[in-house]
Amino acid sequence: MKLRVIGTPDEVDLAFEVLNLTPLVRVEHRSRPYPCRDDADRVRVYVDLLPLTRLVDPGEVFR
Repeated sequence: MKLRVIGTPDEVDLAFEVLNLTPLVRVEHRSRPYPCRDDADRVRVYVDLLPLTRLVDPGEVFR
């Protein structure tokens, strides 16, 4: 699954904290931040997510 996250650098970091706490997906890859063409204060980051078929132990999430 692919996802594009757009926001300020702080908002994007917060989004990744939330994604890492979500038990049914795992962040497999996160691109570097690219500047948004229409807003100099925002960036876009591309993410590859792996949907999981079972709940994971919270210890597995924080690697």
